Amino acid sequence: MSDLFGDVPQPERPKAEAPRPLTADDVKAKMIELIAALRAADDIPFPAAEFQRHVAMFPIMAQWLPDDEAKQLCFEFEREVKRLRKAA
Repeated sequence: MSDLFGDVPQPERPKAEAPRPLTADDVKAKMIELIAALRAADDIPFPAAEFQRHVAMFPIMAQWLPDDEAKQLCFEFEREVKRLRKAA
């Protein structure tokens, strides 16, 4: 790189490792984690914007799973969302 001081060698940057692609198991684990967080709470455990993002994304995440599993997890998630919204 040329600059005011002439050619200055730049240190070599380590190459970042590419992230591992998500799997259905990763998505399922996140869905179960969200349901568990809601079950353990007496009121909505996330800031409003984050909560709305989870509500919007949950059915999209479910598309990674077999239908029966997706329906069951969505049912459980929606049940907890309704419970917490009533408590609010």
